[in-house]
Amino acid sequence: MKNINSINPFKSRVKKTEFGVLTNLVTSIEISSKESISFEEKTFLANYIYKEDGTYNLVYTVVDTDGNVESFVEGDGILPTLFLSPDQKNYISVVPYHPDKELEISIPIFNRENTEIPKGNRPFTGNFIGTSNQFSIFYDVDIWSDKKPDKLLAIEFKNDKVKKKHNIKVPLPRNNKIFISNDEIHLLTNDNNVWIHRQIDEKGNVLKDRTIKSSKDFFWEILSLSFEQDSYILCEENGKVSIEVISINGTTENIELIDIK
Repeated sequence: MKNINSINPFKSRVKKTEFGVLTNLVTSIEISSKESISFEEKTFLANYIYKEDGTYNLVYTVVDTDGNVESFVEGDGILPTLFLSPDQKNYISVVPYHPDKELEISIPIFNRENTEIPKGNRPFTGNFIGTSNQFSIFYDVDIWSDKKPDKLLAIEFKNDKVKKKHNIKVPLPRNNKIFISNDEIHLLTNDNNVWIHRQIDEKGNVLKDRTIKSSKDFFWEILSLSFEQDSYILCEENGKVSIEVISINGTTENIELIDIK
């Protein structure tokens, strides 16, 4: 594959504030923000930059901590999904133009000279979560159904290249939050007024599970989740924000943070 080319579609303004460096990117017509992710110690953006005739280019922009900007144009692709490989290199899934098919390919953003154009797959609608062992992990919850199982996409790498994509239906219960740490994948959901904590592998197999009787019916986000140490879950109920602490043996303690009235 050909490497992406440099482009300069922005006028940038940099302002230093007490909160940090503020960078404004301005285009002559229109910009549509799509994705962002870390790139080394910089910020990596994927945007559509529109032209006067209504067409657009997919443009990648790197912004460093001083507000310096460098942009590149994608040769052929829309609907970008940014992610990291297991060795923390920046990759992207895009849909190249085809008159009859909408198929997604996953390729490195930079240094493509040794990459062959891969076979396309049906696009995955979930979000990039993180990496576990030799896999990049994506997760999707169908918000329009209360019956369909969650879906997991595990992109397997070998020798710094995409080897295979594994599309997996996660065993019920559904509507899980997902947390990855130390090459472990953890799920947490509310089911019949109890919390279900599971650890799965990259193929969706359940390795461990437990039922947690929490004082809270619902939760916002997972701060940390583990079978080997205390877990911390962010909750909110009637304006009261708290952290539910789950011990190794499954007992819980609620720590109130703030009451928003």
